[in-house]
Amino acid sequence: MSGISAKEVDSRRPKYLVIFREPAERNTSTLSTVLKRGRSAAGVERGGVSLLAAGVTGVETKVFEPLGVAAADLSETQASNLRKREDVVAVVENEVRSLPPVRRSQGESKIAAADNRGPATDVLAYLRGVRDAMNLAIAFHERGSTPPLEPTLFSAAAVAAAAPAATQQTTWGLRAIGVATAISPPTGRGVKVAVLDSGIDFNHPDMGNKVERGVTARSFVTNITEQDVNGHGTHVAGTVCGPRQSAGGIRYGVAPDVSLLVGKVFNNAFRPKATDDDILEGITWADEQGARIISMSLESKRATGGDFPTLYEAVAQQLLDRAERSVLLVAAAGNASDRPQSVVCVQNPAACPSIMSVAAVDRDLLVASFSCKKLDDIGPVDVSGPGVGVYSSFVEGGFEELDGTSMAAPHVSGLAALYLEAEPGLTARQLFERLRTRARPLGDVTDFGAGLVQL
Repeated sequence: MSGISAKEVDSRRPKYLVIFREPAERNTSTLSTVLKRGRSAAGVERGGVSLLAAGVTGVETKVFEPLGVAAADLSETQASNLRKREDVVAVVENEVRSLPPVRRSQGESKIAAADNRGPATDVLAYLRGVRDAMNLAIAFHERGSTPPLEPTLFSAAAVAAAAPAATQQTTWGLRAIGVATAISPPTGRGVKVAVLDSGIDFNHPDMGNKVERGVTARSFVTNITEQDVNGHGTHVAGTVCGPRQSAGGIRYGVAPDVSLLVGKVFNNAFRPKATDDDILEGITWADEQGARIISMSLESKRATGGDFPTLYEAVAQQLLDRAERSVLLVAAAGNASDRPQSVVCVQNPAACPSIMSVAAVDRDLLVASFSCKKLDDIGPVDVSGPGVGVYSSFVEGGFEELDGTSMAAPHVSGLAALYLEAEPGLTARQLFERLRTRARPLGDVTDFGAGLVQL
C-alpha cells in the first residue's frame, strides 16, 4: 500500500477492496460464502452495487458488479483466503485520494485580448507556426507516414495559425484546442460525460440547470449533499460543458451540449478527501447512467518507479475494452512538480496505462511549471491540455482562473465528447488513440505526451 488507509480515517469504511478476474454475478455469491452472510436487508442492489449485510464491524459489503470489484471489511484470514482463489486478481487496501492542489492563476488575465499583447504577437505566432509544422513533420516521419494534405475533421490547423489568445468571447484554452476556431464544430450533443469531483454549485447561473439533484447529480459521501462548497468540481464541470452564452460574457465550455453527470466523491473538508469505495461507487453509477467519458481530477502520491494502483488499472481496462458501450477514463497527471527546481513523476491513478493521463500547458504552449512528467516506464503522459489561467465557473455563482492539471483534464474530456458526437461508433480504445494521433506535437513526449489535444 502506498497511500493512506480509508479505515484509518473512518472506521465505518470497508478495509479491503477485492478485484475479481472478471465482472460476474457469482462474485457476490463468492463473497457471501467467504463472509458467511447474505444480501443486505437494506436492498439487494443500489445503482449497480449489490449489498451484503453488515457483519460484527457494522460495515456493509459493496459489490460493484459491472466493474468486477467489491469493498469489504475482511479479517486478515478472509483476505488471505480470497487472495488464493483463481477468480481473484488481488485484495488491496481501501485508500484515500486527494484533489490535486490547484492555485488561483497569477498570470495574464482572461480579458487580455490578442490586440493588447503588443507587436510581438504576430512574430510569436509565426515562430510558433514554424515550430509546430516542424514538430508535426517529425512526428509523421517517425511513424513512417506523411502529413495529410487536407485538414482532418474540424481541424483547427485549417483556420488557426495564430497563437491562442483569450478574447472577450472565448478563453485561450478553447482557441488552443481548436474549438473556438473550428467551422460548425460538434457540441457534444447526445454524449454523456461524468465528472467525479467535489460536486457542483446548483445556484450557478451557468451550471445550475445542467444537472438534477439525485438524478444526474449524486453524492456518494455519507450525509453530504451534491452541492459544491470547494469550487473544484464546479470549475472542472464548467470546462467540460459551460454554455455558449455565459452569464460572465466569456465562453469557456468545450462541449456545451453534452449530457452532464456529476458524482460527488470528495468530502467538504478544507483539503477534500475521497475513499476508493466511494469513487468506485461513483464510477459504477456513471457507467450505469450511460457515461462514455469519466473525468477524474484526483490523485495520490507515487514515487518514481512506484507501481500504479492495480484497482484502477483493472477497472479502467475493463471499461476501456468492453465489447458494448466502452468507457474512457481521463485523469490529471498531477501538480507535484516545481520546475525547474523539481520535476515529479506522473501521480496515481493517472499512471495507469488504461487511463488517459493529461499534463498541463500554459498559454505559450510550454509545459506548466507544476505539471508532472514521465520519469519511469510506469507512468506515461498521454496528452496535454490547457492548464494555466483557465477561466471557468466557480462556487457562489462566480468565475475563477485556476492553474492545474485538474483544469487540463476536463478540456480533454470535453473534446472527447465532441469526437464521439462526430463519430458515435468509436470505441473507448479508438477514442483514446484518436485523441493522441490528432494531438499537436509540442516537444518532449515525457512532458507533453503526444501533444496538445486538437479538434
